[in-house]
Amino acid sequence: MTSYRRIVTGFDANGKSCVVADSQVGETGAGNFHFWMTRPGAAEYDGSEAIPFFPGPGQTAFRIVRLPPLDPAQLTAGQAVALADGFFAELGNPWCRADTTRHPLMHRTPTTDYITILSGQVSLLLETGEAVALQPMDSVVQRRTNHMWVVTGPEPATFLCVMVGDAVPP
Repeated sequence: MTSYRRIVTGFDANGKSCVVADSQVGETGAGNFHFWMTRPGAAEYDGSEAIPFFPGPGQTAFRIVRLPPLDPAQLTAGQAVALADGFFAELGNPWCRADTTRHPLMHRTPTTDYITILSGQVSLLLETGEAVALQPMDSVVQRRTNHMWVVTGPEPATFLCVMVGDAVPP
């Protein structure tokens, strides 16, 4: 199972900078590795609380997403529906399942996302236009639009993602 190392800095009893956590972050499901979150007006996050998929208004979530290759041509209609149902159940917000006419996994999030492709071949599919081919180190500012990530190569695609919670759902 894949995991990533997370180093967290902080302060010691004398107010000096130090490492306060050095741990592995494992997959939480659907290729997500949640690293950190922030919440306005709340006590500092200590890494022990589960990170929700969507940060709330004014909150942030920092994660790595690792998506497997998926050839829609090799899925039966029933398999595609089951895959989409599982994905949306994990998201936990029914309004995320917007117009799925173009692809069963099209979705919207109540966030502005800053995404950088780290590895793999992936395309961004939107409601209109051709899919946008992306390569490592390409970045996307995803602004609450209906979208889908399509892994086009033989290997998984890995993204670095910071999600910023918006005030209201799209």
